[in-house]
Amino acid sequence: MMDEERFRHRLRQLSVSIFIIGTILLSTGITTLLYVVRSTHETIHEQMKLEAQEYKNRIFKQFDKDFQILHTLASVIPLTHGELSNNIGEWIKRANIQDNDFVNIAFFNPEGKGVMDTFGVGLNTNFLLASCNDDIQEAVKQSFLGKDTISRLFVSEFSEERLYVYAVPVWRNGEVVGVLAASTRLNIFREIAGGNMVMNGHGYIHIIGSEGKFLLRSQYAAMPNKEYKTIFDGPYIDKKHHGAILNVMEQQRSDFFEFTYNKEKYHFYLYPLGLNGWYLLCANTEWGHLHQVVSIIFTIAGGFLFVLLLSIALIVYGYIITRKNGNNLIKIAYFDKVTGAENYIRFEQRFEECTKHTKEYSIVAVNILNFKFFNELFGKKYADLILNELCKKIRSSIADNEFFCRENADQFYILMQDTDKVRIKNRMDDISSSMSEYSRKNKNGYDINIYCGVAIHGNPHQALLAQKFIRENTKERIHFYDEDIHKVELRNNYVESHMEHALENKEFKLYLQPKVRLADSSVSGAESLVRWQTNEGGLVYPGEFIPVFESNGFCGKLDLYMTECACKQIREWIDSGVPPIPISVNQTRLLFMDEDYVENLKQLLTKYQVPAKFIVLEILEGVMVNNLEKLNTKIEQLQSIGFKISLDDFGSGYSSLNTLHLLKLDELKIDQAFLRTASPKDGAKRWIVLKQIVQLAQQLKIVTVVEGIENREHAEMMKSFGCEYGQGYFYSRPLSAEEFSKKYMR
Repeated sequence: MMDEERFRHRLRQLSVSIFIIGTILLSTGITTLLYVVRSTHETIHEQMKLEAQEYKNRIFKQFDKDFQILHTLASVIPLTHGELSNNIGEWIKRANIQDNDFVNIAFFNPEGKGVMDTFGVGLNTNFLLASCNDDIQEAVKQSFLGKDTISRLFVSEFSEERLYVYAVPVWRNGEVVGVLAASTRLNIFREIAGGNMVMNGHGYIHIIGSEGKFLLRSQYAAMPNKEYKTIFDGPYIDKKHHGAILNVMEQQRSDFFEFTYNKEKYHFYLYPLGLNGWYLLCANTEWGHLHQVVSIIFTIAGGFLFVLLLSIALIVYGYIITRKNGNNLIKIAYFDKVTGAENYIRFEQRFEECTKHTKEYSIVAVNILNFKFFNELFGKKYADLILNELCKKIRSSIADNEFFCRENADQFYILMQDTDKVRIKNRMDDISSSMSEYSRKNKNGYDINIYCGVAIHGNPHQALLAQKFIRENTKERIHFYDEDIHKVELRNNYVESHMEHALENKEFKLYLQPKVRLADSSVSGAESLVRWQTNEGGLVYPGEFIPVFESNGFCGKLDLYMTECACKQIREWIDSGVPPIPISVNQTRLLFMDEDYVENLKQLLTKYQVPAKFIVLEILEGVMVNNLEKLNTKIEQLQSIGFKISLDDFGSGYSSLNTLHLLKLDELKIDQAFLRTASPKDGAKRWIVLKQIVQLAQQLKIVTVVEGIENREHAEMMKSFGCEYGQGYFYSRPLSAEEFSKKYMR
């Protein structure tokens, strides 16, 4: 009896234990499963957003390419005083068979007359804008207002294909003298909509219009029935959601929706292209499969007698799913998409953990020399190959207890369990040699080199500072963080923390360097330079604060302040009865493109009652990177007030001779780097280029100033070229405004 009672008691205990354990395990399994479902749901949504953005970028890259072709053609189209030349028809015909995807190309003058060539049809020399459909006419009219436009879709009368039109203004002497238009097929984006790699093969993309009409359908659609004209046809969207979706599209918003077809659940994402009301419809099928799995699991969980086994199965299954999805999430969160290396977030985590246990380590910041050049010259595909090759070399060179990451672009970090400078240098030399060997095998004629900053017992920021030191100060390929760099860092911190106070207390002083007429060595102007003299008597050199101000944006405030100092100095000369000379003042891109820039300058002229002709605004070539038309508009606005505009440091960067005729400049300042290497004795190519620059500027009626004249040979050479003005230590070092006035303004 006791044995039976003991058995029953143990059975009850076992049953309760099984029940409790089973319940806990089941609850844990269900909770885990729900978490996986929710996480997967969020991950899929995020991936759909990224995919839609990527495909939008591809579409707009095509737009940009076509616009670039048209702008190039517009700049060289043969016109006679704004009218059609006799050979423009043949020119249009030749342009239409060049490297482009255009169906036809047409030119319209302001009266609406034009010439059009249609591929496969021929040339029409008496083509009228009024004969075109309304969409084409509207696009052309907008371009006559100076805008680049893309028309809405229309059906070609020749091929019955869906087409759209690009239209760009044709500028001559600052005026729109015509419009160059070209049509192309929407089917050019067929590859985008028809690709089978969307969502890793679990999705597809349509292009639709503002009212849900299919413009371009994917062949991989869940319902490939061609009779469906809109997304509201068939079972795509429940009727009760039609109004909500139309509302989203009217407001040009993005949103997620669901539909069920053949017992499979689909998610799709509406993403506006921002053009003509067009949308990308990105569909995903992976979510439906997950719902099926969840349904099966919950069906199996019906029998309570199998709760323990089922719970275990759920845990195992949940573990597998969690691990799989967790790995995907980890891959997204902690790994670089291009190279597969860990990203900087993961590197920081591992760095903090590693440095808790050891102090014998070094951080190496690795960068590819002139990587931007490879990207621009050979394209992103080749640049990615270089990144992957470097990643491979680093991975093969590190020990098991070492790790590395790619932060962005061509920036890598390595944690080495080594503090010996010689060994670290040898290891990095080996990687560099391997990359050089790789570049030689590719036979493209360009060597791939790396440069490194190293912080022993330091951190990634210090390694980056050492790397930056190489880029700015030396020609070496590896540099170790040291006390000098630390002092620079402290100095930079001082500059940033005191700059506002220094401006308020007028610690920035005006210095002037004379601009000399080369013909007679007379002083005809001056360039303003800034010096920082602290109220404590210290001096902060321009090389210490200018780079900091350029990186944090404070240079805009400083340049406006120096412009005011120049106005104040000119006012003092006038009040003293001394005929003033023009003062050139640097204007950063940040300041020059500010919305209130022109108004602020006007206020300075009014405040000091100074004629604008005595202020020369110097802009750097970086200002003209984006929109030349917008830049010229700003220049014309300033010139109408009386300011002179000068392009400073020409030739120091990526200045193009071809852009000079497009800019409305008064003055061109040639960078001193030309004089350092240009001489008629050594026959340097720069000597030839320098002479041609001066001659080209003369033909464009642009005054030339050369910087960096340090001896009489420089002065005589530039004078022989026809250069009007010069600056440099041969004439004078920069002087304080007081010294300059005493020496030159009597």
